[in-house]
Amino acid sequence: MLSALGGSGMALVPLVLSAVIASRGWRASSALLGLVVCAALLPIARWLVRDPRRPFRGPAGQQPLGDAAPSSSAGLALRHPAFWLVTLAVGLSALVGTALVFHQIALLGERGLSPARAAANLVPQSIATAAGALLAGRLADRLPSRALVPPTLALLATASLLLQHVGPNATAVLYAVALGTSGGAIRTLEGSYLPRWFGIAAIGQLRGIIMSVAVGGSAVGPFLLAASADRFGGGYAPMLTTFAAAATLLGAASLWLPTPAAHPSGAAHGTSPPRHLEARG
Repeated sequence: MLSALGGSGMALVPLVLSAVIASRGWRASSALLGLVVCAALLPIARWLVRDPRRPFRGPAGQQPLGDAAPSSSAGLALRHPAFWLVTLAVGLSALVGTALVFHQIALLGERGLSPARAAANLVPQSIATAAGALLAGRLADRLPSRALVPPTLALLATASLLLQHVGPNATAVLYAVALGTSGGAIRTLEGSYLPRWFGIAAIGQLRGIIMSVAVGGSAVGPFLLAASADRFGGGYAPMLTTFAAAATLLGAASLWLPTPAAHPSGAAHGTSPPRHLEARG
């Protein structure tokens, strides 16, 4: 649910801001955005965030979650290929997704869509992001580890390839659905698999590393796509094909990379599937 709200909101922000900028200008829109952020987050910080000095207890007085040695838990994760598989998948999704959204007007404009129609394509993408996150979250609690990584990356590759052939018809919506579903799903899988595999004692450190990679990918993606269009005669196509190839290779690698056994703290609090499913994972 968290990934659904966050991912769909991120997809809608460019559409909303473009409308506000058209009517108020970018300076007033920037100031308005700052006020909205303050109005939304300051009350949460003041009233809803728990006291960090108070230990967390789950329902019915459960003991605090976690392990006694966060450093050892982080070290185990950093040495395991499954952690880097998830990290690269999230980073690649951020790189490709941000690049495609950043250049969406130009990309879809090359395929015959007007700027207004290209911006409106963010609406089905936002819906697909929410739906993909909710579906992936439900399936991640029931399927073996990594089972959803290959199809999620396959959707990302499909979006990169489909974008080269869309037109001002339903194919543009199909592209938006593929990209949105992939982006929503990969964020959910990252939040589900890390506690299942490595526990939650060092979850902040591990998610911090993944977030750093995702932020770096988001910064580099639009530049790579623009540089490709400037350098190669084929416009955006060479880099879009490269994006698809990278997602396909990473998805194929996820089929044979080993995954850890269920971590005790993950299994104890409902973040791991039954053992017979984990063995098949």
